Amino acid sequence: MVAITLVAGAIASLVVMFLVFLAWRFTPQVWLADITEGRLKPPLKIAIPVTVAIAAVMLGGAIAPAWYLAAVDEVSFFQRFLVAWGVTLFINVVDLVIIDWLIYVKIYPTWMRLEGIEKLEGMRPHIDGFVSGLWIGAGFAAIAALVTMPV
Repeated sequence: MVAITLVAGAIASLVVMFLVFLAWRFTPQVWLADITEGRLKPPLKIAIPVTVAIAAVMLGGAIAPAWYLAAVDEVSFFQRFLVAWGVTLFINVVDLVIIDWLIYVKIYPTWMRLEGIEKLEGMRPHIDGFVSGLWIGAGFAAIAALVTMPV
């Protein structure tokens, strides 16, 4: 189960990173609320599709290994939940360490800069997002465990 969680988490994390980088590159205003700590809001017509796409990848990343486990072996709801939550946790850790800390805080490439918006200093807003991601991931994991239960 650990191997399935790690592989599914790595694949889902790569897809989420790709989507985040695409959004940063082509629609950076999606991240206005994040990089201004809620002082500015992104345009909803742009933010909703990007958020839905990222959430869909996270949910799909949680469902896939739970579904695989159900097809291969008889596993409990709790086991499916743990694997699915492990995948969302993997995504959340990659987001915190690679996207938020390494790329945004340390490297801060020019394509991530918005005119008139100062870079967030420190990790506090990113850690707050990570904690929120724990709860969101738990919700996605519960959904994944439920939809993969035998009929």
